Amino acid sequence: MELIQIGAVVMAKDGTLINRFEAYARPSIHPKLTSFCTRLTGISQSRIDQAKPLSEVLVEFDKWVAGIHSDHLGHWGSWGAYDRNQFIKDARRQKVTLQILAQDSTHHNLKSIWAERARQRPMGLGKAVVAEGLRFEGRAHNALVDAENIARLKHIRNYRRELPY
Repeated sequence: MELIQIGAVVMAKDGTLINRFEAYARPSIHPKLTSFCTRLTGISQSRIDQAKPLSEVLVEFDKWVAGIHSDHLGHWGSWGAYDRNQFIKDARRQKVTLQILAQDSTHHNLKSIWAERARQRPMGLGKAVVAEGLRFEGRAHNALVDAENIARLKHIRNYRRELPY
């Protein structure tokens, strides 16, 4: 497996979204998507064929991260550990250094944080959105859509307010 899309948002201390990043990436090891992947993400093979190579997208993402005001750096999160682990694998394979993987950067497992604060068992993002009385906006498993829906969760916004920056 390799990343085929990166989607990220930056939240201000009050929980509002202040920046977004989205890019599709052409994987180098497995450039052909499986039918499962296409059904899950809605990403077509033609979109991936036209995308920049994964190595270039990782560099673009790292430049975007570097351009964010330093008050917002140092902490990042994903819904579970999968995305973090995939970033680690792909960055190593592509020989790209990512600021979000630096030793002074802290990853937050937002699924676990949400479950603890909501007093629920860990669950998929779609179910967590519904558990908060919201409707999932957009297509699930689209990286940017997922990031935006995570940012809508009350328990994540409240957690963001408690971070020291």
